[in-house]
Amino acid sequence: MNLDKIYKHRFSPQEVTAMAAVWRVLIDDFFSKWITKDDAVLDIGAGYCNFINHVTASRRVAIDANPSVVENCADGVEFFEASQLTNIDLGGTFDVAFMSNFLEHLNSSNDVLTLLADTRKLLKPDGKVIILQPNFALTGSRYF
Repeated sequence: MNLDKIYKHRFSPQEVTAMAAVWRVLIDDFFSKWITKDDAVLDIGAGYCNFINHVTASRRVAIDANPSVVENCADGVEFFEASQLTNIDLGGTFDVAFMSNFLEHLNSSNDVLTLLADTRKLLKPDGKVIILQPNFALTGSRYF
C-alpha cells in the first residue's frame, strides 16, 4: 500500500489548512488540560501532524508508517517511521501518548489491544493515553 499516495489524495491543500486551524482550537481549548509544557508527548499515527505540531511540550515525537509524514512535522518535532511500536527505540518514556482516528485502521480487536499494551510500555507510570475516534453513530455511513 502506498501511504504517501493515499495521504496526498485524501484532502485538498485547502482542507489540510482548515484542519490545522481546527486542531489549534482543539488543543488550546480541550487537549491542553492534559498536557504540560514539561511533558514528553508521542503522536501515534501522526498523519498530517496536526496534533503534535500544535502541542506545547518539552519533547514532541511523531510516529507513522508513512515516511513522507516527516514533511508535515514542524520544527522541533522528532519523527520515527514505523508501522508498530515494538522494536523501535523512541529514546525514553512519555507522559502522554495520543492517537486520532487511528484504531479503526487496524485489522482486528487483537491488533488494537496489542497496540494499547505496547503504548502503555512507552508511558511513565502516571502517563496518559488520549484517544480520539470518529463517532460512528453520527458518521458511520462515510466510513463504511
